[in-house]
Amino acid sequence: WRLPTISEISGLINRGRNSPAIDLEFFPLTEPSPYWSATPYADTDENRAWHIYFGYGYVGDGLTSAKCYVRAVR
Repeated sequence: WRLPTISEISGLINRGRNSPAIDLEFFPLTEPSPYWSATPYADTDENRAWHIYFGYGYVGDGLTSAKCYVRAVR
């Protein structure tokens, strides 16, 4: 099991929904919160990584020390 890349996890976004912006039939109990990806944010010297915010389906970056959910893939 591993963290998904930002491409993999952003493919789960359901743009027809929000709060959460994901198909709850396949992913029940998904919080409308940020979820980490394994993709580092390369434009900085800080420990930052990309995340997906399933509340509204947008992609952002944040410090890796911030609290976010994870969704493992294999």
